[in-house]
Amino acid sequence: MKMCGMWKRITAVRRPESETAVSSRIAILIVLSMICVPLNGCGSGGGGGTPDYQSLGVGMIIQSQSDPGSTNSTMSSKAFSKPVCNWKRVELNLKAPRVQRVTPLLRTADFTQSSNIDLTKYTCLFILAWDKVQGANHYKIFYQRNEVWDSNTYDKSADGDFPADRPQAYLDFDDELKDVTPAAGSYQFEIKALSGNNVIAELPVVTASLGMYIQSVPQMSFTSPNLTWDIITNATEYRITFDENNNNAVTVDGSIISGTTMSYNVGTKFGTPQLKSHDVWLDARYEDINGNPLEVSRGIYTIQY
Repeated sequence: MKMCGMWKRITAVRRPESETAVSSRIAILIVLSMICVPLNGCGSGGGGGTPDYQSLGVGMIIQSQSDPGSTNSTMSSKAFSKPVCNWKRVELNLKAPRVQRVTPLLRTADFTQSSNIDLTKYTCLFILAWDKVQGANHYKIFYQRNEVWDSNTYDKSADGDFPADRPQAYLDFDDELKDVTPAAGSYQFEIKALSGNNVIAELPVVTASLGMYIQSVPQMSFTSPNLTWDIITNATEYRITFDENNNNAVTVDGSIISGTTMSYNVGTKFGTPQLKSHDVWLDARYEDINGNPLEVSRGIYTIQY
């Protein structure tokens, strides 16, 4: 029952009132206002009571095994022989304070039209993450009003089990977005939470970008013990992952720039050389002020150490 509408009947009384009646009417209005706030269902539109759910989107470019421009002569085919989910996961941070939530600052002027990156040569995808909605038993994602993903029907063999407590979805251009040609720019997605067949919450539109800030993929070389790569324009941080172990990723501050390359001493990670093969993922990340990744490009390499 929408109790908010009762104020119309109260204010419709126009005959003279005593001070006691006026005080009583004000008290009723105050009580009704207090009721409307916690119900989160009074009114609609901008003043509605939709909970402040948080969501984030990341555009990701991954070096293709067949990339003709790659200088990584030791790039391992082994890295691509495993399930796709193993080499495309990116950790998203949804812990930013609600009142200071930062949305992607996508300004057209920041997009360099002269970029030479051809996204059709890479594996491109979006990774969306959002707050769990109480009472929801599945979610759907829409792009340009078309349903592109459903937590009940997506391909778990490729993307792994759905993390219900930390909802996250992968939207690949060669799968969920197969009818969309990957191009640099911003994309908007709608996320709906359902209980059975009923939509119980619509999250704020998620805007994610691809190739607007990070417009190249890290190219690496290795001369023991140093892993070296070319600096990526606009990268705020680099994250190095060895052997698919995300829990032990190494981060390098992208703001510390000297020259045109950066390097990391692998010896600080593995100690004495054992002449073992290690798969390396190097992510160039563009982040907001809270450290949430907004764009990522990943180079893949194999070293012997």
